[in-house]
Amino acid sequence: MTLGKYKSKNENQTITLEGQVFDVVTIRGQVFDIQTGKPLSNATVIEGCFKFQTTSKGEYSFKTRNLEGNSLYMEAIVYPYRVVETDVINIYNRKEVIINFYLAMDDRPTGDCIGGGALERMQKELNNLK
Repeated sequence: MTLGKYKSKNENQTITLEGQVFDVVTIRGQVFDIQTGKPLSNATVIEGCFKFQTTSKGEYSFKTRNLEGNSLYMEAIVYPYRVVETDVINIYNRKEVIINFYLAMDDRPTGDCIGGGALERMQKELNNLK
């Protein structure tokens, strides 16, 4: 993760929302496969209630209000990789925050719920419990 330069008065970008003017901070980065170093397209980057899809080059970008005390927590998700999460990041008084994610393949075994005789017997037993 790389934090961009602190903002200066002549570099501020602003937005107007419901009649109020806010400074803006840009959040951007890429999502990569940790072993190959290749970008992962169509990964989902989540910040709070907002979801962003990466481009074919694994890139994402969004802007948010630059308010005092403003921080964020993000995660990157794409199957069949493990989810990667950030710590809480203070974004106040920044012009830009760059967050690159490096995902590892999820090699944990998945539960096989189809056809296993032992699983079917256990499910019948559970269904018959009173």
